[in-house]
Amino acid sequence: MAVHLASLGFPICTSAIMQKKFDKYLASFKKAREWSMSTGVGLTEEEVTRGMTIEDKLNQKCPFYHRMYAIFGHRANIVPPASVEDGLPLELEVEEDSSVS
Repeated sequence: MAVHLASLGFPICTSAIMQKKFDKYLASFKKAREWSMSTGVGLTEEEVTRGMTIEDKLNQKCPFYHRMYAIFGHRANIVPPASVEDGLPLELEVEEDSSVS
């Protein structure tokens, strides 16, 4: 991609620079995605007054959020399919069978 951009007359762009940019965008996407999945997500009164939407806020947190979500949003390494709270004991209900002696 760096070679292609250079051929189009863009400033010198190396693969290392492209990788760094990609890593930065991916990190901002992960943070925005984590924010969107957390409880209490919303807008302040000031943001609502300005006409901001949740989509606007996500794009503010991560440029091209919706494009990146289309590519990465369903990958388990980005958004785990489930999570477990560490430190809490797993509680199982065990019914006592009075017929077993």
